[in-house]
Amino acid sequence: MSKVLVINGSPHKIGCTAAALEEVMKTLNQEGIETEMLQVG
Repeated sequence: MSKVLVINGSPHKIGCTAAALEEVMKTLNQEGIETEMLQVG
């Protein structure tokens, strides 16, 4: 099983970057790939 770590460097936890990353994560999850987001901004 694959796992992807998504890193959000934006200072806005619920901003546009986070929304875009959530869409990527959603697509990956639908393909059976586990995801996790790390907020560093």
